[in-house]
Amino acid sequence: MLVWGGLGWLLDEWLGIPKHLGTFVGVVIGAAAGLYLVIKRFGQIENPNDNQGEGRKR
Repeated sequence: MLVWGGLGWLLDEWLGIPKHLGTFVGVVIGAAAGLYLVIKRFGQIENPNDNQGEGRKR
């Protein structure tokens, strides 16, 4: 988040766009990328209704 927010701030300064707009967008992109990497590293979110191999045996 810090890296992408910093890049957004640099774009704010370089392009002269409204203050903190690029920073906000950069932080949101950084948070999304971080969440993606955590899910990729530790596996997909499991569906609680998916009972494959679990539960009662018939």
